Amino acid sequence: MSMQSIKDISERNHRVEMEKAWETSKTRRTIIALMTYIVAAVFMKHIGVEEYMLSALVPTGGYIFSTLSLPVVKTMWIQKKESSFESGFNEVKKRDMSDSESALRGTQKYDS
Repeated sequence: MSMQSIKDISERNHRVEMEKAWETSKTRRTIIALMTYIVAAVFMKHIGVEEYMLSALVPTGGYIFSTLSLPVVKTMWIQKKESSFESGFNEVKKRDMSDSESALRGTQKYDS
């Protein structure tokens, strides 16, 4: 591998790490929450909601709550995926072993 290739890979990895840091940053969440609040307040004022400043807190709070709960949901999803992947892998391994044993005995087992 050339030095330029290694440099390109390092630069790409750094860029990916920075993008991931931005995606999970409190700064990003705060900016989105403020934008959500402003847009909701303007919309609610436009449609005639009396307490539009207070009412705009509802969608903003929903966004904040969802970002706080996502790490927990992500962890549960990953654990479920890993366990289903492992069980699927074990099934394929068992089937391959069974097929190999059948081949050794001169018979072939086919799934329909």
